[in-house]
Amino acid sequence: MKQFPCKAFMVAAFIVCLATLAAHGATVTTISGSYDNWIASSTPNSYPTSFGNDVYGVGSTIARTFLEFDDFSSIPAGQTIVSATLNIYFGSPSNPLAGPIDFYQILTPWTTTTTWNSFNSGGVFGVDYASSPVLSQVGTAPNAQGSPATFDITSLVQAWYSTPASNDGVMLKLNSETSPTYYYFMGSVRGEPVSGFDYSPTLTVTYASAVPEPSSVAMAVMGGLSMLFASGGILRKRRK
Repeated sequence: MKQFPCKAFMVAAFIVCLATLAAHGATVTTISGSYDNWIASSTPNSYPTSFGNDVYGVGSTIARTFLEFDDFSSIPAGQTIVSATLNIYFGSPSNPLAGPIDFYQILTPWTTTTTWNSFNSGGVFGVDYASSPVLSQVGTAPNAQGSPATFDITSLVQAWYSTPASNDGVMLKLNSETSPTYYYFMGSVRGEPVSGFDYSPTLTVTYASAVPEPSSVAMAVMGGLSMLFASGGILRKRRK
């Protein structure tokens, strides 16, 4: 009579699973912003000349920031975006009572000279921007000049990476543009390094080759066990 020792099975399965998953390790890369801009209802026919990017609602005045990241060449083809964090830096202290910032996928191409009026009077949701935000989050504190704010936009970056033609960037706006609140962030197009440090927007992206389906792992385990069976290393005859 033959016996199948459970311990040997568990060890073999564990080793083969590790070997299968080891090929799917994660890698982290940093991607610099391609360009950015901000549009304001108070200056509808001109684009900003300052180095900052503003997100505010002060009375009847509204400002929205545009960011675009085009260069994903550091990520090989066929990868899965595990996480993607947007890093932007405060250009000056912002209103401590500022509410959440909404992040919308931009659907209409724009440039560094785009203005409020040239962008469909600030843009129309469902036409120039997605109908709903991919993220709504309060800028992290402290907000002194040069301090970072980080935002998780993984789903958006996965879409840009998978379908480059869909990448027209992301728009930042206040969740409530009627309240007197604001954020001031540093930009890249007109924002030279300050005190030797580059405060341009960046993405920190973690990616990995596609994690195998459970069925694939199971097949790898069974394949490894079959090899052990064939070599006689796992089956033993029980003496009477």
